[in-house]
Amino acid sequence: MFSYKISDIFLSHQDVDVPLREGDVFEFARFVAQNLHPSDWILLEGDLGAGKTFFVSELLRAMGREGGAESPTFPIVNVIQMQNVYNGISKICHLDLYRLKASDELLQLGLELEVTNQSLVLLEWPENLTSDGWEKFFAWTRCKKPNRAISVYIERSQSPDERIYKLRLLKSPEWWRDFN
Repeated sequence: MFSYKISDIFLSHQDVDVPLREGDVFEFARFVAQNLHPSDWILLEGDLGAGKTFFVSELLRAMGREGGAESPTFPIVNVIQMQNVYNGISKICHLDLYRLKASDELLQLGLELEVTNQSLVLLEWPENLTSDGWEKFFAWTRCKKPNRAISVYIERSQSPDERIYKLRLLKSPEWWRDFN
């Protein structure tokens, strides 16, 4: 279904719109997983209920993890140790910043111990922190900055059982510099 490389898709850094029914999301997630590297960050964007956590569950399943993903809305972060290393990725940090009120809250999560050279970061609601907040986060925690940032924007389509996945490799892995 998806037989091309992310680098091929994103040469122009344009959005690639992929309309998917719920049953097709696993194949899309598998395509994304096959093209991931350690230290990649996936920015998951979309309205409440768009399917961000569902996509994460399918991505984890595509990477060989049983059981899917629990929403980190209340704990803010779920750290998943991979039983089998996948493309060099041994740990996944799934963050949901929806309830975050200030960047200082992010500093108190202990992410400096979790975000490493072998981590994949899945980040819901990245826009809830300002550019200054992200700069402070990386300066204070000394967390590994992303090698690549990949945006997955999910929106509802005209059909109730379909979503549009907008996939884009961001021009800069320091995406937060574009925030106000």
